[in-house]
Amino acid sequence: LGRILSSGRRMATMIEQLLDFTRARSGGGIAVVAQPTNLADLCHQVVGELEIANPGWTIECRIVGDQSAVLDPDRMLQVVSNLVANAGQHGTQNTPIEVRLDGTAGDELRLEVHNHGAIPPTLLPHLFDPFRSTRHQQDQARGLGLGLFIVRHVVEAHGGVVDVRSRADEGTTFTIRLPRAR
Repeated sequence: LGRILSSGRRMATMIEQLLDFTRARSGGGIAVVAQPTNLADLCHQVVGELEIANPGWTIECRIVGDQSAVLDPDRMLQVVSNLVANAGQHGTQNTPIEVRLDGTAGDELRLEVHNHGAIPPTLLPHLFDPFRSTRHQQDQARGLGLGLFIVRHVVEAHGGVVDVRSRADEGTTFTIRLPRAR
């Protein structure tokens, strides 16, 4: 029963990602319904769900400052979930995933997701392209390669920016900067 439910959730996620991809490519973009939201609450929800689904992962949250902003909570759940899940799947085993929220700036929120894995330099320029994945060919892919494409489009729909930095000696950090209000 657990496998059936898990497969059903993965299929629903893939279908939703394909629909988001189609919306983004058709020129309509990914719609957001912004409302007053606390990003820390969303992060705690995502981390709780991912820790239950992946008991071998250690996810550390560091939160400073005011986390309130005008955001689409459902879309931001999707962004945080995609980034933390990627960090868990592609990071170094037995090392923590770090989620850092910085709300000390008056006009923006900063979200960072860090793991101790490294993305090959040849993949970095294409990381946010659709149907791309950081997985190597010999690894079993668990998704369609749309997660980071969707992350970028959702963040941009909020007026924000997303960036990635990856080095073998430092690990990988995805950084999102979001305006508090748009």
